[in-house]
Amino acid sequence: MISKANKAALFSQTAEYALRAVVLLAEVGGGPLTTNDIAGRADIPSGYLSKVLRRLSNAGILSAQRGVGGGFALERPASSITALEVVEAVDGAVPRVSRCPLGRADHSVLCPLHRMIDRAACEVEAALSNTTIEALVSAPRPLNPNEHPSP
Repeated sequence: MISKANKAALFSQTAEYALRAVVLLAEVGGGPLTTNDIAGRADIPSGYLSKVLRRLSNAGILSAQRGVGGGFALERPASSITALEVVEAVDGAVPRVSRCPLGRADHSVLCPLHRMIDRAACEVEAALSNTTIEALVSAPRPLNPNEHPSP
C-alpha cells in the first residue's frame, strides 16, 4: 500500500493552493477576502499563500484591494475562469511529452509508453480547460472526502 506521503501528485502544491483559494473566493461570492481569511478557511500557510495570490493577480484572475474592507477578489465571474487558467498562472503549461525523456537516439518518435503519457497529459489539459471554477463550486460533494466519483 502506498502511503499518502509517497503518492505522486498530479499538480504541484502551489497549483493545489491556487485552486483552493480561487474556489473559496467563488464560494463567498467573489470576495474580497484577506490573505489570512483565505489561509485559515482553505488550510493554506499564509506566508506561501501571499506569493500564490500575487501570481493569480498578475495573471488577471484576482484583483487586490488595499485598506479596510480590502483583500483579494475574483477579477472575473467564476463562470469565465477555468481550472486550467489557475494552474497555468502558478505552474505554467501542463507538461507534455514531445520527445523521449530518456534521450534515446532510437526513439526519434514517441514510443508507446511516452505516447500514452502525452495523451494522458492532453486529457488532463482538456479537462482543466473545460472546467470552470463555477462548475467546481456547484459540483456535488462526496459524503466521504476520500471517495472518488465514478467515471
